[in-house]
This record gives sequence, C-alpha cells and structure tokens, in this order.
Amino acid sequence: MFDPTKFAQASERIELWPNTVAMIATLGSYDRDGSSDAAFRRLVIALKREDFDREHSQNVLEYRDELACVSDGALQWEGRGRCAIWTDPNVIPQVWSSAHEAAIGMYDFMFTALIDPIADVADESAARMAFRELLAARWKALTLSSSEIAILQERIRRERAKLVSRFTETRGVSREIVAISSDPPSESEKLRHRLEIDFTKQLAILDGHEYDIQSEPVLYWLKALSDRPGEWISNSALRSFKDSYFRGSPPRTDKFREYLRKCAPEIELLIDAKTGPGGGSRLRLSRDTVIGP
Repeated sequence: MFDPTKFAQASERIELWPNTVAMIATLGSYDRDGSSDAAFRRLVIALKREDFDREHSQNVLEYRDELACVSDGALQWEGRGRCAIWTDPNVIPQVWSSAHEAAIGMYDFMFTALIDPIADVADESAARMAFRELLAARWKALTLSSSEIAILQERIRRERAKLVSRFTETRGVSREIVAISSDPPSESEKLRHRLEIDFTKQLAILDGHEYDIQSEPVLYWLKALSDRPGEWISNSALRSFKDSYFRGSPPRTDKFREYLRKCAPEIELLIDAKTGPGGGSRLRLSRDTVIGP
C-alpha cells in the first residue's frame, strides 16, 4: 500500500543527491590533495548511511513504473557517467525514465566509479592514494551544472507532487502539495538554500550535511556569504550590514577560514578570499562561478 509520507521523505532525501555528486566533481576539479581528502571523507560519511540510502531508493523505485507515467520524459547523462569512463562503443548510455531514477542512478554511479574499485584496499593511506588517482581521472564523468541540478530537482518535486496526488484520497492534501510544487523557487533561492545556518544548534548545513560550528562569528560570516551566493563581499561591507555581528570590530576572515578547514573543510573549499586593502570573500555555491578574484 502506498505510504505518501514515507515516499515523500525518501523523495526529499533523494532530491539532494545530485548536489553531492556535483560537489564531489567540483572537489576533483581542484586537483589538490586537500580537495581529494575532502571528497574521500564526504563519501566515507555517505557510506555510513548506506542502509538508510538503500531504503530510500527502494521506497522510491518500488513505484518506478508510476514515476515513469508522471515524468515529463526520459533523461540522459549525455557525455558523462559510464560513457565518460569506458570508451567501448558498446557501452550503453545511462538513460532514465524519471527524474527520481536519474538522481538515484547518478548517486549510485558515483560510488561505482570512485569507491567500488578500492573496496578491497585495507590500508587507509593506500585507499586514499588510489582514490585520489581515481578522482583525478574520473571527476568529469560526474559533472553537473547548477542549471542541470535545478531542473532535475524541480522535476523531482513535480513527480513527487503528481504521484502523491494520484494516490492520496484527501483532495485538500493533494491540492496543497501541487500548489507548493507549482511555484518553484528562483535560481538564487535554490543556491541560497544549499547552505543554511542554524544559530540555535550552531550548525552549518550544506546540501543536507550538518557541520558543528562552535563559533558565532563564523556562523554570522557564513550567513552573510550564503545570502549573496557568488558575490564578493568586502570586510568593510560586512560591518555595514543591517544588524551586523561585526559592526563593532573588523571580521578576521583569514581566521574564519582556518577554523573551517578543521571542522568543515567541504564548506571552506567553496570560499574564495582576497587579502589586503579592499579584501573580501565570497561563497561559490554554483559550479558556473569563476574561481578567483
């Protein structure tokens, strides 16, 4: 029997998976040891949730045929995925009948490409070295632009609304879900919501992953950057923000980044900074943002 709550919870979780795939590809593109280690840690954390993720996939793929019926059409990861790694002309491109299937397929392929080949390597140092080589060779097969992610996630939301509406007998619930999905947030809103700050729990939440930030100045700094993704914000401008935490003293963004390297390296890698007169910082939440000043 269809459980709309269980399906919606699994679907909402799966909606975040393309962000993780794109994040790993971004870290691979930097070609730095620190970036590779950050990607390795992210996938190790994800593996610890493997049972939960598998359950989410099963809860959604149980309705594979129904999702295909409400989908807007097939999706193909053109030039990426299997075809970007194995050049055999007989390799079949990855094509999915729904956005849910596509998100699950991309997420699973990430582990197939980067983790499965080193699954039997017992020594962690050797595993990290092998992972670094795999990531350097295969990150392009995982790339997703910000617009591709936005479109894929919007399709997931519409498929979720349609399927829940089809199975839900209570018309009021159905209308409410459709109303929420019929007015998707703007591109800037989607980027802002990739990084959220919880001041009460002292958490920074990137693509659903929580980071414990026991520093109030760092939290306020991240909040200012996430409110204006991709925009350079000078240190003096930080002090002039309404209700700014830094109104009385200049922010030490160099110290903030040093702090993030220890407790949230994945977030720190998304921050650009300029020092000296006119220095500032910005948060790159989109792969399309050019790196550097």
